[in-house]
Amino acid sequence: MMHGCRCPEGWLLQDYGCVPVGACRCGLPSSDLSSEYEPGHVLDVDCNQCTCTNGTFVCTERLCPTFGPWNPWNPCSLPCGGGHRERQRQCHSNGSPWPCHGERVQHDDCNTQPCADKCVLSEWEMWSSCSSSCGGGITFRNRSLEGANLAASTLVCDETLIERRSCNNHNCSSDQCPEGQVYSICANTCPALCADLSANTACLFEGCLPGCRCPADQVLQDGKCISRDVCRCLITPSVPRWAFIAAHGVSEHAPGTVFTHKCNNCTCRRGAFDCTAQACQGEQFNT
Repeated sequence: MMHGCRCPEGWLLQDYGCVPVGACRCGLPSSDLSSEYEPGHVLDVDCNQCTCTNGTFVCTERLCPTFGPWNPWNPCSLPCGGGHRERQRQCHSNGSPWPCHGERVQHDDCNTQPCADKCVLSEWEMWSSCSSSCGGGITFRNRSLEGANLAASTLVCDETLIERRSCNNHNCSSDQCPEGQVYSICANTCPALCADLSANTACLFEGCLPGCRCPADQVLQDGKCISRDVCRCLITPSVPRWAFIAAHGVSEHAPGTVFTHKCNNCTCRRGAFDCTAQACQGEQFNT
């Protein structure tokens, strides 16, 4: 038996003196040192809370949210010259109120090969003012196709002519979003509008910002959140490939609208015209 001095029962040594067990600090090791926390201090670890109790951290045992597998990549935004695509994955809450940690949306470059006959484009105009001072607005900028007799051209001209991005996503009031919208830690993901789905248009994502947005798989049209299935289709009349639709004098068309061009049909689906690509009398229809 070794003889010597020690703290009384229920007391432990700390800072060269004896203290009650309930007054002991808790140590938490890190990569290069150990941090100490006072009794009762609460730390958030993933989706659980750990409380310093009797010199050690006691943690809750909640199931944390996890991501599911990545969905397939969306189609590339351009057939050549450098387009963009995205894919998403779903966060499974597992009954937790906390969000998943990590990327929910990934963006990638695609079809980077140069186009054989690029269209001539003007410089970008200045960005417009935000359409709303709060609650989620849109700012945009335009550029145009240049050249004489462009409407008769056989060029596809799939270059982006309109760019949009979210702005002022913060709530208009301290406790609620506009009707139909929900609060999100990443309120500026794309697409935000039905118009973002149309050809020759790009929605720019520039890092997550918290605020208000439409629920998943819904977008804004006429100030309301709606399913993409009921989005109207917009066209850019100056683009040669849409000249046969622009000839009808309307640039916006209801879902399900069908236009025939030679031996091909273009149908308005989920905010964009989906065209068949059959060879007509020895001439390929460009899509």
